[in-house]
Amino acid sequence: MELDHEAEGDQPRWTIAAYTSPVGELHWQARFCPRTPVEVVMAVADHLTSSLDHHPDARYDALLWEGRPLDAAVHLTVEDADPPWRETALGSDFTRADGTGGIHLPVQVSGSAVTVPGAVVWGGPRGYEHLRWQAEFTTHCPNALVIAALTEVVEPQPAERLRGQVPAAHVPQVRIGARPTRSAAATAHGLHRPSEGTTPAPAATDPPSPGGERRHR
Repeated sequence: MELDHEAEGDQPRWTIAAYTSPVGELHWQARFCPRTPVEVVMAVADHLTSSLDHHPDARYDALLWEGRPLDAAVHLTVEDADPPWRETALGSDFTRADGTGGIHLPVQVSGSAVTVPGAVVWGGPRGYEHLRWQAEFTTHCPNALVIAALTEVVEPQPAERLRGQVPAAHVPQVRIGARPTRSAAATAHGLHRPSEGTTPAPAATDPPSPGGERRHR
């Protein structure tokens, strides 16, 4: 993985690359422009690392390529979306009903061996195409990594942001809610909280010092 701090516009800020060997040729790449939400980048990175942690090789090959063509995997991912996604006649583009996200698949040119390389997952506010983010996946990139990015668009989960981190063009299309309080978050994670009306236990103390004083921790 490579991070380019100086990337601008549509240049890749994050790049995940695989090589045929430690000193071999490039096999595939996944590239993310600076506007790509961190959740999309992390979904791809997490799926890759967790898959590579499985052995033998046949196991992580199955986790990455899923044994089905990319277009079939995309159909399976978007078919239960609510509301349904729109599909082009060629089946090469799938778009959210509200036009805020989509995926473009490689297209085989009829009567030619030429194929538009890779797949592109994108998102952004309606009416501001220049503010879209995009994640590009070259040919031979594992299908599961493309699907991991696409799932973040099909089923977006709440994301934590400071108010100033939400671009003005996005504000009309997001719902903003308060972050859970620390006590609520502790309860959600199964941490113990005394019930209301329960007298808290006294603070732990060290044994009395020679002078008769207690030191509170």
